[in-house]
Formats: sequence, structure tokens, C-alpha cells
Amino acid sequence: MSTQDEQAWDKRYQGGELVWGAGPNRFLVEQVSNLKPGTALDVACGEGRNAIWLAEQGWRVAGSTSHPSAWRKRAY
Repeated sequence: MSTQDEQAWDKRYQGGELVWGAGPNRFLVEQVSNLKPGTALDVACGEGRNAIWLAEQGWRVAGSTSHPSAWRKRAY
């Protein structure tokens, strides 16, 4: 990703609203709903909605993003 793209995404995450909403991606839910919770890595997790949902389902999750403003919005 170019520096210009990185800056554009970081600016987008700085807004007051969640970029992708609070709930998990529906395709993720479809794929893992019938699996026994285990360990997951959420790469490019943005604000962490999928990682949070997985953790709520009993998964051990690590998330990674290059956008500090995205993490700050969901930190608790």
C-alpha cells in the first residue's frame, strides 16, 4: 500500500463513525459458526470488529492493523 493510501485510510478511520460498522462480517460468521473456537489471526483488522466478535465467541484472537487511529476508536 502506498503512503498516500495509508494516509487516506488513517484519515477515514479518524472519523467519528465506525468505518465498517460494529458487527462482524457476515461471511466470517458463515465460515466459522460451526467451528470449535480456537486461535485466530485477524490481519488488517481495522477497527477490530471481526476480532472482537471472534473473542466473544470464545476464540483466542490477535489482530493487526497499520492504522493507529482505527485501534484508538475501539480500545476498551
